[in-house]
Amino acid sequence: MIRWHSRQELQGTQHTIHYLTDGDTCPVQEFLDALKKSELGTHKKITNRLRMLAYGPLPQNDEFCKELEEDLWELKARPARVFFFGRGRGLHFCRGYKKKTDRLDPEEVRRAREMRDGWAAET
Repeated sequence: MIRWHSRQELQGTQHTIHYLTDGDTCPVQEFLDALKKSELGTHKKITNRLRMLAYGPLPQNDEFCKELEEDLWELKARPARVFFFGRGRGLHFCRGYKKKTDRLDPEEVRRAREMRDGWAAET
């Protein structure tokens, strides 16, 4: 099992944004870097929404942010999705992907759940 750790990225007034890393890789950062090169508009939407989450409450609008299951959320910026979970004021972002169909990829959700559970086991 991979040992996941949090790396603080953004301190806001409402939440602190963290990215999960295993020390060598940071899946969210790698996803955002690739998105910046291929789809700058989508990258800007995601980073703006990350700032909104840091400085405001979790939105109740399913078009922007949706709870998939208990303590697993998706941040949306068509076609990108970034999964995260919360602990107190900390929001921990674990992975992102580009959605290719209207349906959420269950394999991506499973991977995000495993990362969340692996991180929780370490803390």
